[in-house]
Amino acid sequence: MSEPAEPVYYTIGDRIDTVVSLLAGRTDKNSSISSWVMNSYRELAMSVPFEELEESDNPTLVPNIPTLDYPINARGIKALEIGFPFNNPQTSAPVIKRNKDILNRYIFTPPGQPAIWAPYGGQMWFGPVPLYPYPLVRDYWRKPIPNAIDINNTLLELPDDWIEIVDYGAQMRGWIDLLEFDKAANLRTMLWGDPDPTKKNPGLIKTKLTRIQAEYLNADYGFRPKLTRYGAGNK
Repeated sequence: MSEPAEPVYYTIGDRIDTVVSLLAGRTDKNSSISSWVMNSYRELAMSVPFEELEESDNPTLVPNIPTLDYPINARGIKALEIGFPFNNPQTSAPVIKRNKDILNRYIFTPPGQPAIWAPYGGQMWFGPVPLYPYPLVRDYWRKPIPNAIDINNTLLELPDDWIEIVDYGAQMRGWIDLLEFDKAANLRTMLWGDPDPTKKNPGLIKTKLTRIQAEYLNADYGFRPKLTRYGAGNK
Protein backbone atom coordinates (compact mmCIF):
# COMPACT_ATOMS: atom_id res chain seq x y z
CA MET A 1 0.00 0.00 0.00
CA SER A 2 1.49 3.35 -1.02
CA GLU A 3 2.12 6.14 1.47
CA PRO A 4 -0.29 9.10 1.30
CA ALA A 5 1.08 12.03 -0.69
CA GLU A 6 2.33 15.03 1.24
CA PRO A 7 0.20 18.14 0.71
CA VAL A 8 1.58 20.72 -1.68
CA TYR A 9 1.25 24.31 -0.52
CA TYR A 10 1.82 27.67 -2.16
CA THR A 11 4.58 29.88 -0.79
CA ILE A 12 4.50 33.61 -0.18
CA GLY A 13 6.78 34.02 -3.19
CA ASP A 14 4.18 32.26 -5.36
CA ARG A 15 1.61 34.96 -4.55
CA ILE A 16 3.65 38.09 -5.33
CA ASP A 17 2.72 38.32 -9.02
CA THR A 18 -0.98 37.91 -8.21
CA VAL A 19 -0.90 40.67 -5.60
CA VAL A 20 1.07 42.91 -7.97
CA SER A 21 -1.74 42.48 -10.49
CA LEU A 22 -4.38 43.24 -7.83
CA LEU A 23 -2.49 46.46 -7.03
CA ALA A 24 -2.58 47.61 -10.65
CA GLY A 25 0.93 46.42 -11.45
CA ARG A 26 2.92 48.04 -8.63
CA THR A 27 6.11 45.99 -9.00
CA ASP A 28 8.04 48.61 -6.99
CA LYS A 29 6.31 47.22 -3.88
CA ASN A 30 7.46 43.59 -4.16
CA SER A 31 9.42 43.56 -0.89
CA SER A 32 6.45 45.06 0.93
CA ILE A 33 4.08 42.63 -0.76
CA SER A 34 5.89 39.70 0.88
CA SER A 35 5.17 41.20 4.30
CA TRP A 36 1.57 41.97 3.36
CA VAL A 37 1.01 38.37 2.27
CA MET A 38 2.55 37.12 5.53
CA ASN A 39 0.39 39.45 7.62
CA SER A 40 -2.70 38.44 5.68
CA TYR A 41 -1.88 34.76 6.16
CA ARG A 42 -1.17 35.29 9.87
CA GLU A 43 -4.46 37.11 10.44
CA LEU A 44 -6.40 34.36 8.71
CA ALA A 45 -4.56 31.45 10.32
CA MET A 46 -4.93 32.96 13.80
CA SER A 47 -8.68 33.47 13.29
CA VAL A 48 -9.84 30.28 11.53
CA PRO A 49 -8.90 26.85 12.97
CA PHE A 50 -7.64 25.22 9.76
CA GLU A 51 -7.02 21.48 9.88
CA GLU A 52 -3.73 22.10 8.08
CA LEU A 53 -2.46 23.81 11.23
CA GLU A 54 -3.34 20.99 13.62
CA GLU A 55 -0.47 19.31 15.42
CA SER A 56 0.10 16.85 18.28
CA ASP A 57 2.91 16.10 20.69
CA ASN A 58 3.51 13.74 23.61
CA PRO A 59 4.96 15.51 26.64
CA THR A 60 5.36 13.88 30.04
CA LEU A 61 4.40 15.48 33.34
CA VAL A 62 7.06 15.85 36.03
CA PRO A 63 6.17 14.46 39.45
CA ASN A 64 5.33 17.15 42.03
CA ILE A 65 5.59 19.92 39.40
CA PRO A 66 2.19 21.52 38.67
CA THR A 67 3.13 23.16 35.35
CA LEU A 68 4.06 22.33 31.77
CA ASP A 69 5.23 24.84 29.17
CA TYR A 70 2.89 25.61 26.30
CA PRO A 71 4.17 24.37 22.94
CA ILE A 72 6.23 27.28 21.66
CA ASN A 73 4.29 27.35 18.38
CA ALA A 74 0.78 26.84 19.81
CA ARG A 75 -2.10 29.21 19.15
CA GLY A 76 -4.28 27.16 21.48
CA ILE A 77 -4.76 23.69 22.96
CA LYS A 78 -7.61 21.77 21.32
CA ALA A 79 -7.58 18.50 23.31
CA LEU A 80 -5.57 16.89 26.10
CA GLU A 81 -5.50 13.22 27.16
CA ILE A 82 -3.60 11.59 30.04
CA GLY A 83 -2.42 7.98 29.91
CA PHE A 84 -2.55 5.60 32.86
CA PRO A 85 -1.12 3.67 34.51
CA PHE A 86 1.80 6.01 34.02
CA ASN A 87 4.48 3.33 33.49
CA ASN A 88 2.53 1.25 30.95
CA PRO A 89 -0.55 3.13 29.73
CA GLN A 90 -3.48 0.88 28.90
CA THR A 91 -6.12 3.59 28.59
CA SER A 92 -6.50 7.34 28.67
CA ALA A 93 -8.84 9.99 29.98
CA PRO A 94 -9.44 13.62 28.99
CA VAL A 95 -7.91 16.35 31.13
CA ILE A 96 -10.59 19.03 31.28
CA LYS A 97 -9.77 22.71 30.79
CA ARG A 98 -10.85 25.02 33.62
CA ASN A 99 -10.08 28.55 34.79
CA LYS A 100 -7.04 29.14 36.97
CA ASP A 101 -9.18 30.16 39.95
CA ILE A 102 -10.85 26.73 39.93
CA LEU A 103 -7.50 24.98 39.64
CA ASN A 104 -6.19 26.94 42.64
CA ARG A 105 -8.54 24.93 44.84
CA TYR A 106 -6.28 21.91 44.28
CA ILE A 107 -3.21 23.59 45.81
CA PHE A 108 -3.63 21.92 49.20
CA THR A 109 -4.76 18.51 47.96
CA PRO A 110 -2.21 15.67 47.83
CA PRO A 111 -0.57 14.85 44.49
CA GLY A 112 -2.40 12.41 42.27
CA GLN A 113 -3.58 11.92 38.70
CA PRO A 114 -4.36 15.34 37.16
CA ALA A 115 -8.00 15.79 36.20
CA ILE A 116 -8.05 19.44 35.09
CA TRP A 117 -5.70 22.01 33.61
CA ALA A 118 -5.72 25.77 33.18
CA PRO A 119 -3.70 28.20 31.03
CA TYR A 120 -1.83 30.89 32.93
CA GLY A 121 1.33 32.88 32.25
CA GLY A 122 2.39 30.91 29.20
CA GLN A 123 2.12 27.61 31.05
CA MET A 124 -0.36 24.81 31.56
CA TRP A 125 -1.22 24.27 35.24
CA PHE A 126 -2.50 20.92 36.47
CA GLY A 127 -4.64 19.82 39.36
CA PRO A 128 -4.04 17.74 41.31
CA VAL A 129 -0.28 18.11 41.03
CA PRO A 130 1.00 14.98 39.24
CA LEU A 131 2.24 12.23 41.54
CA TYR A 132 3.92 10.27 38.72
CA PRO A 133 5.38 11.07 35.26
CA TYR A 134 2.09 10.68 33.42
CA PRO A 135 2.28 10.70 29.60
CA LEU A 136 0.07 13.14 27.70
CA VAL A 137 -1.32 13.38 24.19
CA ARG A 138 -1.66 17.07 23.40
CA ASP A 139 -3.50 18.26 20.28
CA TYR A 140 -3.12 21.92 19.44
CA TRP A 141 -3.71 24.67 16.89
CA ARG A 142 -0.36 25.75 15.50
CA LYS A 143 0.65 29.34 14.81
CA PRO A 144 1.75 30.32 11.29
CA ILE A 145 5.52 30.82 11.47
CA PRO A 146 7.43 32.74 8.75
CA ASN A 147 10.49 31.10 7.19
CA ALA A 148 13.45 32.42 9.19
CA ILE A 149 15.82 32.51 6.21
CA ASP A 150 13.59 33.87 3.44
CA ILE A 151 10.02 35.02 4.09
CA ASN A 152 9.15 34.20 0.45
CA ASN A 153 9.72 30.51 1.21
CA THR A 154 7.06 30.51 3.93
CA LEU A 155 4.42 27.85 3.22
CA LEU A 156 0.80 28.99 3.16
CA GLU A 157 -0.69 25.96 4.91
CA LEU A 158 -4.28 26.51 3.85
CA PRO A 159 -6.81 24.78 1.57
CA ASP A 160 -6.44 25.87 -2.06
CA ASP A 161 -9.76 27.71 -2.09
CA TRP A 162 -8.62 29.98 0.76
CA ILE A 163 -5.53 31.27 -1.05
CA GLU A 164 -7.50 34.02 -2.78
CA ILE A 165 -8.45 35.30 0.68
CA VAL A 166 -4.75 35.69 1.49
CA ASP A 167 -4.26 37.55 -1.80
CA TYR A 168 -7.13 39.94 -1.09
CA GLY A 169 -5.87 40.50 2.45
CA ALA A 170 -2.46 41.44 1.04
CA GLN A 171 -4.13 43.72 -1.51
CA MET A 172 -6.03 45.45 1.30
CA ARG A 173 -2.80 46.14 3.14
CA GLY A 174 -1.28 47.45 -0.08
CA TRP A 175 -4.08 49.95 -0.57
CA ILE A 176 -3.58 51.15 3.00
CA ASP A 177 0.13 51.65 2.32
CA LEU A 178 -0.73 53.56 -0.87
CA LEU A 179 -3.23 55.70 1.09
CA GLU A 180 -6.16 54.30 -0.89
CA PHE A 181 -8.30 53.98 2.22
CA ASP A 182 -11.67 53.66 0.46
CA LYS A 183 -10.43 50.70 -1.56
CA ALA A 184 -8.98 49.12 1.58
CA ALA A 185 -12.25 49.58 3.48
CA ASN A 186 -14.25 47.99 0.67
CA LEU A 187 -11.91 44.97 0.66
CA ARG A 188 -12.20 44.64 4.43
CA THR A 189 -15.97 44.49 4.12
CA MET A 190 -15.75 42.02 1.24
CA LEU A 191 -13.55 39.70 3.32
CA TRP A 192 -14.88 40.03 6.86
CA GLY A 193 -18.41 41.26 6.22
CA ASP A 194 -20.31 44.39 7.12
CA PRO A 195 -20.37 45.15 10.88
CA ASP A 196 -23.94 46.38 10.43
CA PRO A 197 -26.06 43.20 10.90
CA THR A 198 -28.94 44.71 8.93
CA LYS A 199 -26.80 44.63 5.78
CA LYS A 200 -26.68 40.80 5.93
CA ASN A 201 -23.23 40.67 4.33
CA PRO A 202 -21.16 38.04 6.20
CA GLY A 203 -18.14 38.37 3.88
CA LEU A 204 -16.14 35.79 1.94
CA ILE A 205 -14.43 34.34 5.00
CA LYS A 206 -17.68 33.43 6.75
CA THR A 207 -19.10 31.78 3.65
CA LYS A 208 -16.16 29.42 3.08
CA LEU A 209 -15.98 25.97 4.65
CA THR A 210 -13.16 24.33 6.54
CA ARG A 211 -12.81 20.54 6.25
CA ILE A 212 -14.44 20.04 9.66
CA GLN A 213 -17.51 21.99 8.50
CA ALA A 214 -17.60 20.21 5.14
CA GLU A 215 -17.58 16.79 6.84
CA TYR A 216 -20.02 17.73 9.59
CA LEU A 217 -23.13 16.30 7.90
CA ASN A 218 -21.48 12.89 7.60
CA ALA A 219 -20.24 12.80 11.19
CA ASP A 220 -21.24 9.63 13.04
CA TYR A 221 -21.41 10.65 16.68
CA GLY A 222 -21.60 8.09 19.44
CA PHE A 223 -24.89 7.73 21.24
CA ARG A 224 -26.25 5.73 24.10
CA PRO A 225 -27.93 2.55 22.81
CA LYS A 226 -31.58 2.06 23.60
CA LEU A 227 -32.32 -1.17 25.43
CA THR A 228 -35.70 -2.89 25.57
CA ARG A 229 -36.93 -3.24 29.12
CA TYR A 230 -38.05 -6.76 29.82
CA GLY A 231 -40.65 -7.55 32.43
CA ALA A 232 -44.14 -8.93 32.88
CA GLY A 233 -45.45 -6.91 29.97
CA ASN A 234 -42.56 -7.69 27.55
CA LYS A 235 -42.03 -11.03 25.89
